[in-house]
Amino acid sequence: MDSALIKEQIFTKGILRTPLFPFNKFGKVDSGALRKFADLPIIKESMLLASSSFNEELSKWINGEVTDKARIADIEQTLYKYVSRTTTRCTPFGIFGSVSYAEITSRNENSTDQVVLEQASIIQTRLDSYSTQLIIDYLQSNKGLLLHLKYTAINWIYPFSTRC
Repeated sequence: MDSALIKEQIFTKGILRTPLFPFNKFGKVDSGALRKFADLPIIKESMLLASSSFNEELSKWINGEVTDKARIADIEQTLYKYVSRTTTRCTPFGIFGSVSYAEITSRNENSTDQVVLEQASIIQTRLDSYSTQLIIDYLQSNKGLLLHLKYTAINWIYPFSTRC
């Protein structure tokens, strides 16, 4: 039966979505592991983009400014959910997931196809409309920049109709 199978390789490259970290990255997740997780630069950036209000609470927790035990428990529980997402889900929101280019290749006639990952991951972040508007407001409030700002309508975004 094997000789009757036709081996075809339709795609040689692809995009591979994986969780940001391996499943066992943080081992037993206690307060120390949560602090270690929250202190990673990629997580700091991710938290800021995902929830600026939680990011502020997290900063206070890391700096020891939060003393209420119930509030600490809430922060740790929320942070644990982020740890869970970054180690188990390949399609979470924001930059909690990882995207890499992959090459699908066969090492030799007897081996099964393998996926070879490139070394670099690519992070692309897009601002939401609220953040974009904050930047626009800031730029417009700067009188030195105001004379140099130019606005252009993007006509192709909006559908046109011959009917009115």
